[in-house]
Amino acid sequence: MLYEKGTSGCQNGRRWIPCFGRSGRPMPGMAGRKKNPAGRAPMISVMRKKIIFYMDTYLGGRLFTGEEAVWQKQEKAAVPIWSMNYSGRTLADSFDTGFLKEALGLVDEKKPFRGPALYRKGEYLYHCSSCGSLEWFQGQEEIYYGTVKIYECIFHGGAVA
Repeated sequence: MLYEKGTSGCQNGRRWIPCFGRSGRPMPGMAGRKKNPAGRAPMISVMRKKIIFYMDTYLGGRLFTGEEAVWQKQEKAAVPIWSMNYSGRTLADSFDTGFLKEALGLVDEKKPFRGPALYRKGEYLYHCSSCGSLEWFQGQEEIYYGTVKIYECIFHGGAVA
């Protein structure tokens, strides 16, 4: 069992964040993990050999920044193995967080950094471009409502050794 319902997942004063990001999509290395029946992402509270866990630090609101990191337990300590930094902003009141989460849930497995290259629903259009691989990448995403850009975010990251 990778998690126990009701546990905090804390170790050394830090809270381990779920294996799934805010979008509900699995983070790199977390494919195949399942959400618990209540629909919440699992918290890793039991450290076993080679277990990988995910942390997301998000700061801000309309202007925001953050970092996602994947850690792996080794013999005596957890070691970071992957990280992504992001920074962005919302540009209009018509920005819809639900649409962004929906787009991020449609991530391309070959480029699991953010969402798909294009996704449209009604008047909303999500666009993401990136270059590189999991080991080293950079990119940007935008959301338009009609012809007006209402959200933008840049991101970069890769393997940590």
